Amino acid sequence: MRSYETIDDAVESCMLSRIYNGFHFRSGLEVGVEMGRARANYILDNHLTRREEVEHLELADF
Repeated sequence: MRSYETIDDAVESCMLSRIYNGFHFRSGLEVGVEMGRARANYILDNHLTRREEVEHLELADF
């Protein structure tokens, strides 16, 4: 089993394996990673609440 220091290391490893196996071109994978990061940032910014903001809520608020 592989382990990675960061998520970026795992992404890079996944990208390289897809290139080496001939499944994808590097340019397509790089665009896909950019799109994935943009989508993740949008979700984090618009749909998730930070833990500090939730601590003051009561169960009745839900």
